[in-house]
Order: sequence, then structure tokens, then C-alpha cells
Amino acid sequence: MHIEKNICDNLLGTLLNLDGKNKDNFKARQDLQEMQIRPDLHPVLLENGKYHLPIAPYNLSVGEKTFLLKVLKHLKVPDGYASNISRCANLKKRKLFNLKSHDCRILMQDLLPVALRAVKDDNLVDFMCELSAFFKQLWPRSWISMNWISYKAMW
Repeated sequence: MHIEKNICDNLLGTLLNLDGKNKDNFKARQDLQEMQIRPDLHPVLLENGKYHLPIAPYNLSVGEKTFLLKVLKHLKVPDGYASNISRCANLKKRKLFNLKSHDCRILMQDLLPVALRAVKDDNLVDFMCELSAFFKQLWPRSWISMNWISYKAMW
């Protein structure tokens, strides 16, 4: 469950371009250049000696971030399904905060692919759907509930 939370935090940090949570940095782009893959993402040396990182297709624009967070902010889910994720969405700062492990699980497995489909219509959505299916296969609900019942029986 903690692995899923770490992946969710890193993925959201990269999508929303959050400081300190973003895994798309200069060193990652240099690695792409070293491996000679994705030339459209290689750092570009400017005349003043500094590097510019081209915008990646998985980075959301300001409007897309706002729309994604509005979708999550106004989302209604049944009681007991997830905590109130709308409280975690900050539209002014354009970020998600205070997500618990279960919130990340619900986001990764169910909500994020749907919310991204409202924002983007490309390979990013397909990737998120595949990642969602992977996590659903990895931790099926019956396995979780069986372990929870056996855990409660120990006490």
C-alpha cells in the first residue's frame, strides 16, 4: 500500500509540476540524452550557458491543472468509499495535499484515469489506465478484505 502511495505522490508531483515532488528534472533529462532516446525531451543549451528543459507531453498546462483539480474538487463518492478527496484539492495553489494511503489507492485505481480523460486525450490517459489495471490486479479487493478480517481476528 505504501508503494502505491509513493508512486501516486511522485506521479502527481510530475503531472502537476510540484516543487520537491517532481521527478522530471535536469538529471533525468541528461539520462535520456545519454541513452539516446526521446530527443524531443533532451535539455537544450542556451546562448547564455544555461539549459532549457522542453515541455514534456505528460506535464499539464496551468489550465489543465486547474480543470483536473476542479474535477477532483467537485467529485462525489459514496460514503466509506474514500475520504473527502475534495478537501485535498487546492485550486489556488494548483496542488493536492494531505493524501492518505487509501486516498492514493482510490486515485490510482479508479479516479485519476477518469479525471485525466477529462483533461487530456492522448497516450497519458492510456498509460494511466494500464497503471490502474496493474494496481487493481496486484491488490484485488477480496485479498485486502481477507487480510483485514484475519488481522482483526488476531486482536
